[in-house]
Amino acid sequence: MDKMRDMAEVSINKVETILRVMRAGKSLNRFEAEVLGDHVLPSTIAGLRAQGYLFLASWERVPTRFGKLVRVRRYTYVGRV
Repeated sequence: MDKMRDMAEVSINKVETILRVMRAGKSLNRFEAEVLGDHVLPSTIAGLRAQGYLFLASWERVPTRFGKLVRVRRYTYVGRV
């Protein structure tokens, strides 16, 4: 049971961290969010949108660690409904 509670606390902290960073004016893509502990930024954004938070999303190309370009979404916090 403690492991389940710990996992839930990590999840809450991850979402709070992403929201705090984005509300401070920083936009994020999935690779930048990885450094903050979020391994699935699109899912986090979807969950926040379901709670009434608004985000803009735009495509961009970023280099991978192997030197190739990959398309990812950059998310920008807009506000709350």
